[in-house]
Order: sequence, then C-alpha cells, then structure tokens
Amino acid sequence: MKSLRQCPLCDSESKQVKKHVEHKGEVFGICECSRCSFLYVGDANNNPTEDADQKDTRYDSVPASKARHRQIKSILDSELERGNNVVEIGAGYGALGKLLSKTGYDYLGFEPMPMRASVPRAEGIHVRQDVFAPQSVDKPIDALVIDNVLEHVIDPKGIVRDAVESLRTGGLLVVLVPNRYDIRRAVPSWREDHFWIPKWHINFFRARDLKRLFHEVDVEFSPFGFNSVEIQRTSDIKFFPKILLDKVHLYPFGLYCYGKKKE
Repeated sequence: MKSLRQCPLCDSESKQVKKHVEHKGEVFGICECSRCSFLYVGDANNNPTEDADQKDTRYDSVPASKARHRQIKSILDSELERGNNVVEIGAGYGALGKLLSKTGYDYLGFEPMPMRASVPRAEGIHVRQDVFAPQSVDKPIDALVIDNVLEHVIDPKGIVRDAVESLRTGGLLVVLVPNRYDIRRAVPSWREDHFWIPKWHINFFRARDLKRLFHEVDVEFSPFGFNSVEIQRTSDIKFFPKILLDKVHLYPFGLYCYGKKKE
C-alpha cells in the first residue's frame, strides 16, 4: 500500500480519504486535509518519465496562443514595460513564450519535459529544459508566470515560494489553476475529461487556497480584471461575465489571478 503524502499547503499529516478515483487503469485516493480542507491526491506519483513525455507529445511546432495566453499578455502589458524580463515556470510547447517574445518581452521559460522543451527551442524561443530554481536566474525578475502547473506538482507551495524569492520588489506573480468549484463539474463528460484526472491533476484548488498562498509569500491577490481583455477584441466579450463574477468572489470557472510582491 502506498504511503499518503501530507497536505501540500499546510503540511498537516491529518487527512481523510474522501473517495477513490480510477484513472488510466490506476486507482487513486482523494484526500481532504483535516486542518485546512485542501483536496489532493494522497498517493500521487509525481515522477514523469521520458516515455511519458513522448506519449504526451501533441505538437511538433509551437501551437497558436490560446485565449488565456492573450489574457496573461494583457495583464503584463497593464503592469510592465516592453523589454521587461518575464519567466515562465512550465513553458510547455511555448505558446505563451512565442507570444511574449514576438511582442518585445525578454522571455525565459523553464520546461522539465525534454520532448516539450525541444519544440519551442527549435523555433528560437528561449526555453531551458530544466526545473526552475531561484539560482536559475542571475537578476531579479519583473514578472513570473505559473500557468496550469500547480495542480500537477507535489510541492505547489515550494514552487510559489521559489518564484516570489526571484521576483523584484513590486514584481508580478501570475498564477492560473483549475478551480475545484468550477461549475462545469456538473457535466459528467467534462468532469471525467478535465477534473478527475488524478494521474496528472493531484491538487484541487479553491480561490481561498490561492489567496492563502499569496498571503504567505507577501504578494497581493487579485483575480484577472478588465485589464486582461481588449475591448476592441470581439472574442474577449465572452470573458466579461467571468470577470464580473470573479470580482464578487464567485469564481465560476478557472482561477486566474495575479499580484505584486510587497516591499
């Protein structure tokens, strides 16, 4: 029997196994922390292999940027100047890196999976095939992006701490994660394909969990606002209801947030 890990947010050993979920032929225990009620996979295996990387390779060139990448760029545009340095933890196939690089930011991405890292590097995007650490950069960072990464890792709190340690005072931390209370969970097909996938998603965040993480590292917390969209971009209109609901702390979909490192 696998030993169950402690809570990745508050380090408590006390937990309850709330349910078991079968995924890709394996059964995983979903635990709830008895102290802070964070939900996580207790018997997670977070050791990706080269073989797994190859099986998950979906692109042989950098894919087009998605709506969330354009929203991230809009947030950066509202707070930074072109030429500022932006680091991304978990660069993936380089969609955000390509978007930021071509619009004047000094971009550096970190991607530990060899096959993924090779795709943007082949197109000249500055991505290192490595795990990020504070000593990986030689100057304070203006902005650091963690886009759909924290749900996958054993130590999300440690990654956030390392990120903030590397930021300059007033630097920007941008974090996106799936939402434990996403209303789309009510649709069985979405729930099975995008939510209960414990072979890959091992942490299930609420807004209160991210707020606590930000508070612990002295970073302000704000959900993406209207500075994440462009009014003249018609396709952005669909994000207006989410922005308004996030502002009143309802958070119906994914958790998109950012904040500045305090002095």
